[in-house]
Amino acid sequence: QITLEVVEGRNLPARDVGGSNDGYFIIKSKSGNELYKSKVITNRNPRWNEKATFPLSEDNKIVSLELWDKDMFTKHDLIGKADLDLLRIQGQLNHAVNLFDDKNLSAGQAIVNVTIKSDGAPAPVAVQSAAAPLSQAPHGPTGSYAPGSAVAQSTYGQQQ
Repeated sequence: QITLEVVEGRNLPARDVGGSNDGYFIIKSKSGNELYKSKVITNRNPRWNEKATFPLSEDNKIVSLELWDKDMFTKHDLIGKADLDLLRIQGQLNHAVNLFDDKNLSAGQAIVNVTIKSDGAPAPVAVQSAAAPLSQAPHGPTGSYAPGSAVAQSTYGQQQ
């Protein structure tokens, strides 16, 4: 069982005329199934403190975290997105995830916590070696870590 807590967004770009956002997030599985949708918070630094719990499976070991701006009369705007390899970031307290928009421009950060439980006990923490970039990891290109950093970076929008 996976619990993904999205604590907050930081320095999200304004998408509304008034310079703010009506932000919410969606968690999607690798196949695109929606696993969770948050409440809307009007703020460029929203604090959700919301937890999504779902079963551990091949389809949701890597999930997409999408932050959206809700609009009343037009299509909702994508604020930013990142792919999260939950096995790699589990157990890291207040893990900062860099978000990128659909033009691959920086779109602030999301702060997340991941817990994975198996048979009632937390799973061991996975560690990413700085010597092996994630693009060569068994799960494929789901992000990258700067050496000595705990910040995941999305490959959304980049050519593979």
